[in-house]
Amino acid sequence: MGKRGHAKKRAAGFCILGLASLLEAFVVAWMGGHGYLNVDPNLAVPVGFILLIVFMILGTFSLQADTSFIARKPGRSQPLTIDTNICRRVVKSTESGNEYLVQGSCTSSLREVLLEDWPFNDVKPGSAWYMRDQRMNDVTDMPFSEIEGTVILEVGL
Repeated sequence: MGKRGHAKKRAAGFCILGLASLLEAFVVAWMGGHGYLNVDPNLAVPVGFILLIVFMILGTFSLQADTSFIARKPGRSQPLTIDTNICRRVVKSTESGNEYLVQGSCTSSLREVLLEDWPFNDVKPGSAWYMRDQRMNDVTDMPFSEIEGTVILEVGL
């Protein structure tokens, strides 16, 4: 069972303890009201509610901490490893002026990456288009890993 499962069991245990203490407070108040115990019933019930609240707060903290009361980082908050086989670039459309983040295999050409997941709604993938970099070089058929900076879509030849 993972850490999250243990935290859920611990929180459930705190909730059960809180409800049991409230039930016990009602029993003590009833017994004090009928003279079986020398306890003021007007004191027993509020103490039971306070104990219930305390145990509910402890259960909430137990769930939030994921690891009892020790503040360790849970596994899901650890940084992800970066896949070095995937490259990401920003491409800009001259037609709409919108910028898009495109990702794909670093060994593929920019044309192949764009045709896999065409981001431009205003341009059809079958039309005449090419991509240029910031130095105005045609980078359409260059490997994706060799392109630097923002790439601009030009329509027409």
